[in-house]
Amino acid sequence: MDRMTYDRRLSAQKKNCRSAAETLISASNQAQEGLIAAAGEAVIPAVAESPIPVLAAKNRTPDRLMRRATKVAGSSRAA
Repeated sequence: MDRMTYDRRLSAQKKNCRSAAETLISASNQAQEGLIAAAGEAVIPAVAESPIPVLAAKNRTPDRLMRRATKVAGSSRAA
């Protein structure tokens, strides 16, 4: 690799010091702004493309675990 190629790569690395998450969010926002520019709506970052870890059953705290529905008094469905 010659000196000029090395200098170009080094300068590109210095300019791009954002994390992968910041780059993803920025790209997502730019794409959304391009799609809705004509409508004039607000941009909501669409970062959660995969399941949100907090919603996984193994990550729920005991107070957030799914429970069976309890019967309410006087709401029988007898016909």
